[in-house]
Amino acid sequence: MNYQILDVDNYFDQAEACYTVCVLWHGGQDSLLYELQCRIDFEPGHSWSETQVENENEYFSMFEDFVQNNEEAKLQLFVEELEHYFENRED
Repeated sequence: MNYQILDVDNYFDQAEACYTVCVLWHGGQDSLLYELQCRIDFEPGHSWSETQVENENEYFSMFEDFVQNNEEAKLQLFVEELEHYFENRED
């Protein structure tokens, strides 16, 4: 499968950025961003910081742009591609 958004070499950084955008921008438990946040298999550690991700993760602005431009479908596509990658990758 050719992924449209997922970069398999940098999937962790992308997942962290997408997760952070979902955390910062979701509109409550009934929102798509909240659903996507829950679907991303990302568990931040105790030293994780949203601000640090905003400032240091190169993918943050891309995912934030999706939300600001009302392109949440791209976030959903990323999450689906990420799920597909984990379901089909060989360890």
